[in-house]
Amino acid sequence: MILVSAMSVLLQFAAAYLSIRMIRITGKRRAWMLIAAAITLAALRRSYELIKLIFANTGYPSDATGEGFSFLTSVCMVIGVAYIAPLFLSIKRSEESLRKSETKLRIVSDNTYDWEYWLGPEGSFNYISPSCKRISGHDAAEFIADPDLRIRIIHPDDRESYENHRRHAGEKKASDQIEFRIVRPDGTVRWIGHVCQPVFDSQGDYMGIRGSNRDITDRKDAEEIILKEKSFSEKVINSLPGIFYLFDDKGRYLKWNKNLEAVTEYSPEEINRMTPVDFFYENDRLLIADKIQEVFVNGSTEVEADLVSKNGKKIPYYFTGTFLEVGGRSCIAGTGFDITERIHAEDKIRQAYTELDQIFNSAADGMRVLDRDCNPLKLNRTFLNMLNMNKEEAMSRKCYEMFPCPRRNTANCSIERVMKGEECFEEEIIIERSDGTKIFCILHVTPYYGPDGSLTGIIEDFKDITERKKLELQLMHAQKMEAVGRLAGGVAHDFNNLLTPIIGYSDLILTELPESHFARVKIGVIRDAGSRAADLVKQLLAFSRKQVLEVKPVNLNGIVLNMNRIFESTIGENIELELDINKPVGNVSADEGQIEQILMNLVVNARDAMPDGGRLTIETANVYFDETYELMHNQSVKPGPYVMLSVTDTGTGMSREILEMIFDPFFTTKEAGKGTGLGLATTYGIIKQHNGYIWAYSEPGKGTAFKVYLPAIEEQVEEIKRDGPAMAVKGTETILVVDDEPLVREFVGDVLRPLGYKVMEASSAKDALKICRDFEGRIDILLTDVVMPGMNGQEFAEVFTGEKPETKVIFMSGYKEKFISDPGISSPKGLFMQKPVTAEKLTVKIREALVAG
Repeated sequence: MILVSAMSVLLQFAAAYLSIRMIRITGKRRAWMLIAAAITLAALRRSYELIKLIFANTGYPSDATGEGFSFLTSVCMVIGVAYIAPLFLSIKRSEESLRKSETKLRIVSDNTYDWEYWLGPEGSFNYISPSCKRISGHDAAEFIADPDLRIRIIHPDDRESYENHRRHAGEKKASDQIEFRIVRPDGTVRWIGHVCQPVFDSQGDYMGIRGSNRDITDRKDAEEIILKEKSFSEKVINSLPGIFYLFDDKGRYLKWNKNLEAVTEYSPEEINRMTPVDFFYENDRLLIADKIQEVFVNGSTEVEADLVSKNGKKIPYYFTGTFLEVGGRSCIAGTGFDITERIHAEDKIRQAYTELDQIFNSAADGMRVLDRDCNPLKLNRTFLNMLNMNKEEAMSRKCYEMFPCPRRNTANCSIERVMKGEECFEEEIIIERSDGTKIFCILHVTPYYGPDGSLTGIIEDFKDITERKKLELQLMHAQKMEAVGRLAGGVAHDFNNLLTPIIGYSDLILTELPESHFARVKIGVIRDAGSRAADLVKQLLAFSRKQVLEVKPVNLNGIVLNMNRIFESTIGENIELELDINKPVGNVSADEGQIEQILMNLVVNARDAMPDGGRLTIETANVYFDETYELMHNQSVKPGPYVMLSVTDTGTGMSREILEMIFDPFFTTKEAGKGTGLGLATTYGIIKQHNGYIWAYSEPGKGTAFKVYLPAIEEQVEEIKRDGPAMAVKGTETILVVDDEPLVREFVGDVLRPLGYKVMEASSAKDALKICRDFEGRIDILLTDVVMPGMNGQEFAEVFTGEKPETKVIFMSGYKEKFISDPGISSPKGLFMQKPVTAEKLTVKIREALVAG
């Protein structure tokens, strides 16, 4: 009994403690304090009874004390219950309200479109709305029975992201969202928009997760369509070859493509803060601003300007702009294209046109392009120079108005013929220039086709052949001169053979006849006639350039000075002679006698041009030839230093026609019997034989100037010692005379035999070689003609001296052949003697050969 009472006391004290703990939970401090006090009093009363039982008959405690405890306990309990009664009433009302709220919430949750759920702290479902069946294809019971089902229905590709979301959901204080796909039992895939939020009680303890799943498949499909359309438009815009832009009337960019970013190097954020004019510098900014306003006024525009990148690089661009409205806002959409290549191409085209124009204008031929009506479309400078006409005048006149074209509009007109289908036509024409001069041209006409292949006009090519015509005339003249020269050379050869006995025997007879003999006069006449004939032959040889020159270094100043007295006696007293030879000049390699002949011919020609007197000037000077002389005088010259000899008179002068023929043989303007016509022709031949040039300038009434140019040399002039008259020297040597002319052989024998020489004769090289081989003695001199039938003299001499090397050789010839070298000696082993041969010349040359041996 005592043990039970003790346990009851302990339980009452425990109840009092729990009542005090309820203060914190319910907040009803007074009520629970009274209840705790009542329970405590009950426990004290029970303790009193227990003590009374234990200590029976001890006298205390008394009954009155126990009743007092009981009264107080009842009072506290009544008051405490009175205080706490409203709490229980409130709890009951709250529970009723909560029940009604839960009913409403369940009704709402059960009928909501979304799939709602409540997940407890342990991970099991406390609630799942019926919408889960419609969305997932599984009902709530399946998810409650199988909590892992909610993981298995998630698309494999989205499970990892969902698991990460689920692991971290309980750690967050706010809602969390995620989108993933689920696979329904029928295999269809649906997109789920998932949002969840952790739930905590008033004490902050975790109570689970409340979540909602919404089927967003339609939205995702719509977004996919929009995304595809957006992607398509983005791809279209970004695939544009240039840049695309869209900005509003405030200058704010609404849209652009990647090319704008790539070209300008600005980021999207930077472009968002920029206006269109920010991409340009200075004047281009004003231009772009004006063009933008033009779009709002006219609806569109285009412009070229330099787009400036972020790093300052300028790029030429072609921009377009078009007005449109976007979302009620006035905007400009446009494109821009990099025209760097186009500009380069245009520059190249311009350069090509410039080069073509330069080529066209620098062409050596005159060129002209005509349309079908013969109006000039284009012509080059050469053509204008050919006609001596300015471009404006030439472009304003039809082709047949510019120069004579008698066949215009006839079947033979070259233009008409090409217009009618001929591919080309060529003819030689003569054009009269505006200054009256005429030029020869070859006109080449070809059709000119347009881009569509139709015949647009014609192209004319005028090749100036005036100089070629002159060269042809010069060639004809040269050929004529060559033909005459060959004739003169042949005649001179025969003449010299005939003159040798005439002059030679005349000299012999004159030496034998006494001074008083009546025949001396007649023989003298024969001798003089022969000498004059020999001089004429010399002129023929000089003209034909076949005489043998005895060249050596000479100075033209010295030759002019030595001939001064001869000039004075030749020109007469009414002509003033002026020598301009004070300046030193270079030496030339020449035959002094031939230079004297040139001077005499030019001086006599000048004298005859001044019958009433005048002034004759002889001048020398050093000159240097370059291309300028060739262009000025239309002669092909060898560049280098030359010495000029000039003879100028103030006489009657010559016309152009006469000037072109003055060097022709036998051409003379003098009266019959007063000139041979060989003076200037001989001069020309001598100069050419000396590798020189002669140029003549004359105008009627203004006198004439002849300028002779001879190549300068560095060798010095040697002083020549003058010997006395040559005397015939007797001798006993053996001489073999070889000549196909018997009169020459006979004359040589008649001269040499009286002097003691042994003379053998042969008419040909063959006969001479036979004599050489049959004659056992020594042959001292071989005197042979150069030109012989069968074997020429030089070849024969080489064979002969090969058999008799001790024999000295003297060559004779009436003219110079191509195998005789230019100082005049045909071979280093022989001497040369010009025909006609005289007794004095023969004996001197014989002795010279013998002494040299």
